Amino acid sequence: MTAKMFKSALVALVGVLVATGFTSCAEERYYAAPMINTPNDTTIVVAGEITMEASFYTETKTKSELTNAYYNIDQTSFYELINTFENETTFSDSKEQSARVNLVLSKDTIFVDELFQPELISSTTTPLDSTSNISKRTFSFEGVDTLSDGQSSKLTANYVANLVIVNGDSVKLPHVKIDSVKLSNITTEKVEERVNKVTMHYEVHFIEDTISKMGKVYPFYYQVVKVSEPEPEPEPELDQVGNPYLIADTTLVFSEKNVRCKVNIYEVTPHTLAPNDTVLKDKKTFEVLSVGTPGTESLYVKSTVPKVTYSHKDETPKSGTNGNFSYATDVTSHTWKAVFDNNDVIRHEDIIYLRVTDITWSSELTTFKWDNSASIEAVYDKVVSLPEKEGEEGYLGTRVLKVKVSLNGIEVNTFTGYTHLYQQK
Repeated sequence: MTAKMFKSALVALVGVLVATGFTSCAEERYYAAPMINTPNDTTIVVAGEITMEASFYTETKTKSELTNAYYNIDQTSFYELINTFENETTFSDSKEQSARVNLVLSKDTIFVDELFQPELISSTTTPLDSTSNISKRTFSFEGVDTLSDGQSSKLTANYVANLVIVNGDSVKLPHVKIDSVKLSNITTEKVEERVNKVTMHYEVHFIEDTISKMGKVYPFYYQVVKVSEPEPEPEPELDQVGNPYLIADTTLVFSEKNVRCKVNIYEVTPHTLAPNDTVLKDKKTFEVLSVGTPGTESLYVKSTVPKVTYSHKDETPKSGTNGNFSYATDVTSHTWKAVFDNNDVIRHEDIIYLRVTDITWSSELTTFKWDNSASIEAVYDKVVSLPEKEGEEGYLGTRVLKVKVSLNGIEVNTFTGYTHLYQQK
C-alpha cells in the first residue's frame, strides 16, 4: 500500500520571490495598452509600454487509501505590471489557484467465486467543460473505469486558471492543466488464503506552464472468495478464531529533495464468521532518501569549453535502533568538477551528498525488511546562451548541469545548476 506525494517549487520574478526560497522558474509575458484597470478599480495612466510578467509556485500532494485516492496541486500565481518606459512596477499581486484529481472506487470488497486478475473492460470520459467569471476560470471532466470483477472507479478532475483584468481584457495567469488521468496497470497481492489486495495504478498527466509532467495514485480494494453455505446442522456453527499474524503497510512520501517512508505494523486476528480484527501495533516514519543540489555561480574564465570530471566516494555510514525498528544509512558524495583553464584554477565544483536508508522491523517471530537503492546521474551538461543574460557586459554563455535522482528505479526529481561565464579581464 504505497502512495506518492510530489512537491515542486518554481521561482517567480527575481525581484518578487527571492525571499521565499523557491528553486525553479516558469514565466509568461503579456503586453497591454498604456492605461490599465487594477483590481481595486482605480485607474492608473502612464507613459510608455506596459509589460505584464507572471510566474507561479506549485505544491503537489498525493494520498492513496482503501477505495480512495487524490492528487492535489495548490498554486500561487505572482504577477507584475511594469512600465517599461520608466522601468517601474505599477502594480503587483498574487492569485491562489488549484488543480485536483479524485478517484473513488464503488466498493471496498468484491466477492468472487475464485481469486483472479481483473481487467479493464470499459472506460468513459466526459468532454472537458469550463465555467468562468471575471476573476477565474474552472475546467473539469469526469470518467468511469469498469473492471471485469464488477469494481468501478469514478474520476473527477478540475483545475482553476485565474484571470486578471488588463485594460478591460481578461489575461490568464500561468497555471497547471490536468491533461488526462489513465489507468496504467492493475496489480494483485495475496494477503490471506481467500483474499487478494487489488491495486489500481493511475497516472495523472498534467502540464505545468508548458512542461508535461506525471504523478501517480493507487486506490485499492479487496477481492474475497465467497464462503459456501454450510450444510444444515442441528447445532449452529460457532465463530472460529484463528492465530493472529502481523502485516506491514508502507507509504512513500516524495518531496523536493527527500523521500520519507511511513511504516505501520498491524496484528490481524482471523475469524471464520466475523470480520478479522486488525490492531495497529507499531509505527514509525523514516527518511529513506535525501540529496543535495547543484550550485550556481558566476566565473571570469579563459575558456568556455570546460574539462569536466566526475568522481564519487563512500562516506561514513550511519545506523541505529528505535524500539523494534532498526535502520542503516549509506552516504555517498558525488563530485562534478568543470575546469575553465589549464591550471585547474578557474573551476566550478558541485559536490552532492546522497543518503539512502534501509529499514528493518523485527519481533521474536516476525521480521520485515525494506532495502532501498538510489542513484544520481548527470543527464545534461552543456554551455548554452541564456536569453536573459545576453547583453550583459562580457557574457560568454552559461554551463547548465542537470542531475537526475532515482529511488528504487523511480525518478524522484531533476535538479539544475548554472555557471555563468564572463570574459576574463
